[in-house]
Formats: sequence, C-alpha cells, structure tokens
Amino acid sequence: MLASLFNIPSNKEQINEFSFANKDHHTQIAQALQRLYAVTLPVYLIDPIPLFSPGVWLYNHQAMHDAQNAVLGIQGNDFTDLDFDKPDQLSNWIWLHANEHAQAAKLLGI
Repeated sequence: MLASLFNIPSNKEQINEFSFANKDHHTQIAQALQRLYAVTLPVYLIDPIPLFSPGVWLYNHQAMHDAQNAVLGIQGNDFTDLDFDKPDQLSNWIWLHANEHAQAAKLLGI
C-alpha cells in the first residue's frame, strides 16, 4: 500500500483509493509502534476523505502524523492545507506525504 501513496489522484475514484491506502498504512504504523515501543497512537476517522468539507479530516490526519513523528523522531510537514482541485498543490502534498510515510515504514521495518 505504501507505493500507492505516491500516486497523484485525479478523480474521485482515485481519491478514494488513496484514502483507503493511507488509512491502511496509518494502521500498519500504529500497530508497529504498539508492538515495538508499546505506544498507542490516537485513532481518527480518516477514510473516506469528505471532499465536500475536508477541514476536520486534514486536522485529524495531521494529528496522526504528528503523533507518529514524535515517537519516530521524524521532522514532519504541515498537511493541513490541501485543495484537491489545485493539481500543483496536490502533487506537492502527495510527494511530501508519501515520503513521510516511507520514512516511518523504513524506521519500523514495515
């Protein structure tokens, strides 16, 4: 699922696929942190992404990144600003986001 986080969604179906892959990878990270460090991360509803009003989703998703990054010592990014209708912004967001997931996966061996 990690590789699919690098795909830039261009329609609702692809956004839904991203959303599922993202939630799945966050679950894998949380399980690995629990197993390896006995740390329980906060869990938020991040799938599906509510495209009609993504504000709360963006902040909940950011909270999940902030929590995992604190444990892993990853310098994170601000993922609270995203407009799916702006291709350049979306492309940059996807790249930073996927790389942050890749860092976590490498550190956790998942």
